[in-house]
Amino acid sequence: MEYAAAISNEELNRIRLEAVELAGIGLCRYRLADGTILHIDDNAIVIMDLQNQVSYAGDLIGKRLFDLIDFDEPKAPVQVVTQGVRRSEYRVRTGEGRSKWLLADAFMVVDPASGCEAVQLVLRDISDSRNVEELRRRSEQRYRDLVENANSIILRQDPNGYVTFINRYALEFFGFARTEILGRHVVGTIVPPHDSAGRDMTALIRDLGSHPERHGVCERESICRDGRRVWISWANTPMRKADGTVAEILCVGYDVTQRREAQTRAQRERQRLFSLLHQLPGYVALLDGQGMLRFCNHAYREFFRCDGECPCPVPDLHDKHAGTCDPHTGNILTTGLAAQWEWTDAHQRTFHVWGYPFLDSDGTVVVLQLGVDISEQRRLQRDLGEASQSERRRIGRDLHDTLGQDLTALQLIVQALSKKIAAAVPQAVPLAQQAVELARKALDRTRCLARGLDPVVIKAAELRRALESLCIEVRNASGLPCDFSDRCNMPIDDDLAADNLYHIASEAVNNAVKHARASSIRIALAAREDELVLTVADDGVGLSTAAPVTHGMGMRTMSYRAGIIGGGITITKGPAGGTEVTVAVPAWRLTKQPALAEDC
Repeated sequence: MEYAAAISNEELNRIRLEAVELAGIGLCRYRLADGTILHIDDNAIVIMDLQNQVSYAGDLIGKRLFDLIDFDEPKAPVQVVTQGVRRSEYRVRTGEGRSKWLLADAFMVVDPASGCEAVQLVLRDISDSRNVEELRRRSEQRYRDLVENANSIILRQDPNGYVTFINRYALEFFGFARTEILGRHVVGTIVPPHDSAGRDMTALIRDLGSHPERHGVCERESICRDGRRVWISWANTPMRKADGTVAEILCVGYDVTQRREAQTRAQRERQRLFSLLHQLPGYVALLDGQGMLRFCNHAYREFFRCDGECPCPVPDLHDKHAGTCDPHTGNILTTGLAAQWEWTDAHQRTFHVWGYPFLDSDGTVVVLQLGVDISEQRRLQRDLGEASQSERRRIGRDLHDTLGQDLTALQLIVQALSKKIAAAVPQAVPLAQQAVELARKALDRTRCLARGLDPVVIKAAELRRALESLCIEVRNASGLPCDFSDRCNMPIDDDLAADNLYHIASEAVNNAVKHARASSIRIALAAREDELVLTVADDGVGLSTAAPVTHGMGMRTMSYRAGIIGGGITITKGPAGGTEVTVAVPAWRLTKQPALAEDC
């Protein structure tokens, strides 16, 4: 190698490295007796990491190989040759102090120069492949440790359902020894032949092997070695071969037995509850936010001829004059607060409803409605109100026609006697005048009582004009500004509804004049959805917090009158102070009501 003297050591090392990359092998021959190097080429120098210690291969001739590099086992190649093994792998520490893996083919030769017994080595650097193998081995060990120590059931099964791997947690969970389950079919070990619903589990496992995509995430009933039934949530992942066929199925499971048992208990309680609800005389319904009927009891089906299976759309129960329960359902879902209301269906049946937020079995918040048919109660209230008013009018007329006439006659007699007494006994004139005045007051009181017991009946067509007249009377009597506004385009045909609305307004106005210390009063009629709304508002001192507003006789009278006509009354503080009395009456109650058929 005459050219070597003309190049640097760095250039020579580069050439050696390229030669090793091209050839991939290095040759080294040493004396068997003492390990002295007899021949070594550049590739072997690079493979054994000696290129930085010598400039030429000839510099290593005569040096002991085992002084230059350390084998894990001293003189390992000699032992290999003497034991007749030609190829072996060695882990060595090179001249640079690095650890490398070498693949050596060793065989006995006779050195041509000295004629002594020698060992010929053909060397390859396999460090990269061994490092990759070591990394793979460590990765597999870490993976196995992770799988074995995971708090989850992990197993692999072939497409036919035979277990090829199962982790420690799964063995402890099911109560099996590894030898009792490896190589065994899952059916008959951790899967019962049939689940509690009677399904054939062998057919299901067969379908899992053929079509794993159908069973990606599922819950299955399993069985432990002691016979206990448990529920496992499985995540099944197919492991495929290069040609796409299923080699194994990786199954990872979690115990969900307690959750399933809790769901079962909840379902049983739900069934008991619904069984009880079917016995109630009133209707019961579960409604969701989309207007779907999730449950209804027998009474609901009888009331509304609902024969469909739930869930189903809520039947069309209302005509254009009927109220609707949808806004109430939406408000309950929005606020989470219970509510109660009344509504009337197309057959003029009135129901009082209690609505509550209810958590359904799937976790959805729905509305539980309990409805009672109060049509007969409302009719009785109406009849009682009419009978009461009729009796009051009769008594009023009797007072006017009998006692009133008698008092009128008595007043005339007393006046005549007073004139005679004045002429005969002048000193008795004051006493006679007092008698005349008492007779006059008694007659006035009798007439007031008669008018109170037999008040003017407001007809439906007269309601708006009567409310305007009420405002005029208030302005003339008290001097307070009192205005009436009419923004209601609903027809009012029922005399009873009109009469009670008028007297509610009259009572509210009298309360404002007497107690509110108001400076103005406002009466308004308006339409809101399918309701007529009467409002009487003042700007007075407002509500007293000392006692509920329902305690006064006037308040109870207004509530009673509102109930007779199927309405509701609220008494609240106004937006700018004062008091607002609001009566809401369903639109259908403003028309003349047909008499309900009597029960046979």
